[in-house]
Parts: sequence; C-alpha cells; structure tokens
Amino acid sequence: MNNIIPSLLVVFMSIALLIRVLRQKCRLNQHLQWSKQRKMTIQLVSLSALNVVFNIPLNIVSFAHLCGLPADYGVEAEQYFYFLCYFLIFFFPFVCLFSYPEVVTKFKSNILCRKLRPNARVAPAFLATHRRP
Repeated sequence: MNNIIPSLLVVFMSIALLIRVLRQKCRLNQHLQWSKQRKMTIQLVSLSALNVVFNIPLNIVSFAHLCGLPADYGVEAEQYFYFLCYFLIFFFPFVCLFSYPEVVTKFKSNILCRKLRPNARVAPAFLATHRRP
C-alpha cells in the first residue's frame, strides 16, 4: 500500500489542481485562456502520466499479491518493476524541459531535422615564417 496509494494520490491531486484552476477562473468571471495554462497543464499531465506508467506495473503485481496471488508468481518481473520505479527519477527533468515549446522546436530543428551541410573543403594553410638573415 505504500506504493499504490501515493501513485493514486498523484493522479487525483493533479486532476483536482486542474479542476481548481478552472473553477477559480469561472468564479472570477475570467475568460479561460488555455494558452496561459497550457504549460502548467502539459507539465502536470506529463509528470502524472510518467509517474503512473512507471509505477502501475509494480502496483498491479503488489496488489495481486495482497489479494492472494502466490508469492512465487511474478517474482522476476517484480524485480524489473522495482528497478523501473527508480529509473523514473531520471526522466523528470526531461519531461519538465520538453514542456517548453521553445526547447521542443530547437530540439526538432537541431537534432531530428538536421539538414546536411555542404561539405566544407579543407585546404592546406600556408604559414608565414620569419627568416633570419
């Protein structure tokens, strides 16, 4: 339960935060501009989804063991799932970084759609040397 409840709380609290923002905007009679809340929404949804995707397999196996599944079933997979949960931490900075549209466009232009530059020709350079008389 120490792993299942926090994973579920992350999902429910993320949804509650989005609902709170929407209700606050409606309460103050402000027009909801998704362009202003887009960055927060993308970051919140992607972090929650990342957390759920990496923790759900371990939660399902743990919950199945709590419900009566024999302990020898899923032992090998459970070891991989434990490792996968610790590997999750390394993806958080990348998710936060890719929530900025400027970074995404720069990444696409520099890495994915790199245009081939014309081959630069290399020529020998002549160095001026000073001769002593």
